[in-house]
Amino acid sequence: MLLFLAACGSSQPVPTETDPAHTGAGAAHYDRDRLLGVELTMDPADAEALAEETRWILELLQGQCLAAPFPSPYAWYEADVRLDGATVSRVGVRKKGLVGSQSSTKPGLKLDSDRFVDGQRFPDGTEHVTLNNSVADTSLVRQCLGYDLFEAAGIPSPRCNFAHVTGADDDLGVYIHVEPYKRDFLERRFGTADGDLYEGALSDFHPDWIHSFDPKTDATDPSLGPLQAVADALEAPDETLLAELDAVIDLDAFNTYWAMEVLVGHTDGYAGNTNNFYVYRPDDRLVFLPWGIDMIFIDYRPFGGDDRQAVMANGRLARRLILHPEGRAAFEARLRELLDTVWDEDALLASIDAMEALTAPVTRNPSGQASDLEQVREFVRGRRAVIVDELDTIGLGWDADPRDPPCLDPVGTVDLVFQAQVGGQIPWVAGSSTLTLSLDDQPDDVLAGGAIVDPGEAILATGVAVDGGYLVVYADLEPADLEVGTHALDLRARSASLVLLDGEDLADQHIEAVLGDATLTVESANGQTISGRIVGDVLALPF
Repeated sequence: MLLFLAACGSSQPVPTETDPAHTGAGAAHYDRDRLLGVELTMDPADAEALAEETRWILELLQGQCLAAPFPSPYAWYEADVRLDGATVSRVGVRKKGLVGSQSSTKPGLKLDSDRFVDGQRFPDGTEHVTLNNSVADTSLVRQCLGYDLFEAAGIPSPRCNFAHVTGADDDLGVYIHVEPYKRDFLERRFGTADGDLYEGALSDFHPDWIHSFDPKTDATDPSLGPLQAVADALEAPDETLLAELDAVIDLDAFNTYWAMEVLVGHTDGYAGNTNNFYVYRPDDRLVFLPWGIDMIFIDYRPFGGDDRQAVMANGRLARRLILHPEGRAAFEARLRELLDTVWDEDALLASIDAMEALTAPVTRNPSGQASDLEQVREFVRGRRAVIVDELDTIGLGWDADPRDPPCLDPVGTVDLVFQAQVGGQIPWVAGSSTLTLSLDDQPDDVLAGGAIVDPGEAILATGVAVDGGYLVVYADLEPADLEVGTHALDLRARSASLVLLDGEDLADQHIEAVLGDATLTVESANGQTISGRIVGDVLALPF
């Protein structure tokens, strides 16, 4: 596979020797007023394998899901890279993305110049290139605009511009070229890369969550000591809380970081979802660094909690501070200060216009980009009034309960015996089924209903009438699973779930639970009916 990449973007402060945010190795490659040319040549089989690698959110959330960092399913492959006219051979390339940013047609990419050749660097002196596919942000401007805002507020943030990626036969559209948190960044911004660097993905300073932090450098304390120190300080009484926290985390910097998450609506960040952030300890105290900000400039709460706009506090640190009088006052003061000093609507709108001018000619979805850009602009125009009105009328508060770990907890078992008719639809008068549902602390429910199967789509569904609707065991299978034998059901390609339908409306459905450690046994299949049994654990969803 042959790819051509050109990076470009909106106007950016001109690099100077005294501006560490825009100087150092790779500065020219993050220039938003020029194109960066890159060609990737990969073995076609490797390119296909890379594209198909994936994570499955339900699989990640099984059992004690936060007992360790989420494992990566991605392999490194070799590629020859032509970067700015110079060829670098045997560069490592792999897919990137946790869950929401995954794609098989437009994969996010990481390039590592010395993955297979020790000491090799790209022509600009850097080792790493990160290309975000921006599938969650059709406007294409959220990330660079957001990192600029965090930087303007005084939070060290990645350099960012744009990339146009095409293959030999396909135009993959615009990517976001974001500087990764590696040694080059840490040395340039903090003066040392020997501190402790952790990535947070559904991570928090909580005994049940802390082990999901991922140490990112060889110098980082793998015992998580700096993180445990914050968790311990959060147990302090109100009288000493701020002093004990400030000894282990830069509270002034955290208030800035937290207030910026609120201003830009980073609902999938630390305060909103304990997700998409880094912490670094260059000396005695931790500081927060923004990451994964493709879901910003939105004003709703997809991950729960209080519905206020002027605060997010699902994260344990943010929650403890918002419920502390002095902590709440310090946060409000910083929020108002940043509205006055950083939130410049005219400058933001001009930056959006410049980025649109550069990306629109090569986007694969021009109408979708235009529509999403208008939503971003409306957010920018209205954010100040929303925040100030809320602060002046109802003030700051937080009513949401502390969050539970987002893991799939077993709450019982299911035993389903069925004789499914090939074809058919609801109401469930075809086939037959007996569902035994054993939930914790409740008597067993034994329910009779119907069952249908679609061999073409490899779907098996059994339904029983409950309270004016239907409780359905829905199995999404592979064709081979409909053959006689015993087949394991996972939470990936072969899955089963408990679905509640409201009446007979297939569009009005809610997944109540999924089945884990489950098996499907097909006892007979004659082309007209399929008979068998499904047994497994009932796993309650955390969302």
